[in-house]
Amino acid sequence: MKYKMSYINKLAKNIDKVVGEEIRLKILKGCEDLTAKQKKEKRAEIMKMVTERMDNLLYEKDIIKIREACACKPQKFLKKAKELNREAKNIEDFLYKLQETGYAGNSIRLEKNIIHGKFGIGKCVCGMVGDTKSLISISWCHCCKAHIRWLYEKSLKRSLKVEITESIISGGKDCIYKIYLK
Repeated sequence: MKYKMSYINKLAKNIDKVVGEEIRLKILKGCEDLTAKQKKEKRAEIMKMVTERMDNLLYEKDIIKIREACACKPQKFLKKAKELNREAKNIEDFLYKLQETGYAGNSIRLEKNIIHGKFGIGKCVCGMVGDTKSLISISWCHCCKAHIRWLYEKSLKRSLKVEITESIISGGKDCIYKIYLK
């Protein structure tokens, strides 16, 4: 099945890879006519239902695989981040410069080999669900986690563990992540 919205097609492809078409049809029921031109609130409500279905039908490890595979990977962000890292005196300098771009959030600090970052500061920045008025499971946020991991791993040229500790759409005050450097 081909969906009208490219993001839904990407999500569908990733669901098919991990759990198959039969489950995908159950999870994405109601997404057939969703378009980028519809109000963001409507898209968010539909993605809330999609996330609830994933939480009810899938194992957590499968949800994580699916959502992480949906991550945005804008090359212009990566190009700039790599440039900043090359110019930086050390990792603290890199984080300061990266914070100024807003690509990895609005607040980034290093403490005991852990990068602490915040996105949005009071507002979810996700283009699909950021305008929701109701809570959505943090399962949705594995996409942002993968985006952050991709950006930092490519910039710092090393594998990293990333954790989302709080998200606005799941009831938190901010969207907060941690990156473990060791």
